Amino acid sequence: MNTKILIILLVAWMMTMATKATPLDDKMRVPVNSKPNRESRSVEPESQVPWHLDRIDQRKLPLDDKYEPSGRGSGVDIYIFAEGIQYDHRAFGGRASNGGFKPDKGCSQIGTELASLAAGRFVGVANKVRIYSINVLACNLYTSVTTVIQALNFVMNIASTTGRRSVIVLPLEGRNSKRFNYVVKKVVDNNIVVVTAASYHDACRYSPGNSPHVINVGATQRKDRLYQLSRRHGGGSNFGKCVSLYAPGDSVLAARDDDYGAISGTHAACGIVGGAAALVLEKFPHYSPAQVKRHLIKEGTADVVRTPIASASRLLYVGNGEDYDESSASGEMIQPIVSLGNNNNKPSTDEEAIKA
Repeated sequence: MNTKILIILLVAWMMTMATKATPLDDKMRVPVNSKPNRESRSVEPESQVPWHLDRIDQRKLPLDDKYEPSGRGSGVDIYIFAEGIQYDHRAFGGRASNGGFKPDKGCSQIGTELASLAAGRFVGVANKVRIYSINVLACNLYTSVTTVIQALNFVMNIASTTGRRSVIVLPLEGRNSKRFNYVVKKVVDNNIVVVTAASYHDACRYSPGNSPHVINVGATQRKDRLYQLSRRHGGGSNFGKCVSLYAPGDSVLAARDDDYGAISGTHAACGIVGGAAALVLEKFPHYSPAQVKRHLIKEGTADVVRTPIASASRLLYVGNGEDYDESSASGEMIQPIVSLGNNNNKPSTDEEAIKA
């Protein structure tokens, strides 16, 4: 076989491999660290405060069956990046609608759950915000980096036009992407808060959770232990340098179908912190996303979350406790860019992203 034929075969093989690799590199999904959702059940959550709300407005256990937050999120918009929202669910009271990125597909489980935890009546943290569905996921809960980037640019333009303070709930993970993290930084630079879900992997190896500009959220159980998917099989919430803080994420009550049901996972905790970010923006509408992040971390209850290694251990707090010292919110990022040595997964700098 002559050299020319070998070169042709080699080029053909390389093109085949590139074709196979690209879709995988471009995929994003909801973190697969959730227990199977329990069946929806007819409940009246207004008759009892759900444990996740009860926990985040007090510093210590036991729970007191109350939820008394510092606000309700008036004047803030929340954009839920999922597959859709059941707009007519009673949890939303007419405040939820399609954000205009893509039409509804007829599936809305994850989006409805997240929207209700962030901003629904009875189960949501900030029940006065406007809720917009940004339909980026297929019904199988997968999407592409390209689609999410388009959606981020879309929301950035909308928020710039309306001038309203905005929060993006982005419960997705994908392979580390300099291009994607650069767009996330651009969104944050345009004064939009981005909240993400830490998976059970090393979050520093996955976008967008490894971006220092997002609020990356881990999940806890009822007794402030780290959320664990299964003692037998492992998994659950991530911990470590790329987690900003924790919020309840085990068997939390969320809107589902025409009723409510218990769900688990870091995506649930992500929705809860998205609502908490709206409360901060209601109280301090001039805050930058960095200041919102700093506020949530500093106000979080310290040293109650049991993590196996040195890690951020603050639990979300939104109660009417001691007033936050606004002068301390300088806008500095608490979480620095994390170096992972010389591997290809380290979070990118902006200059590297521009060159990519």
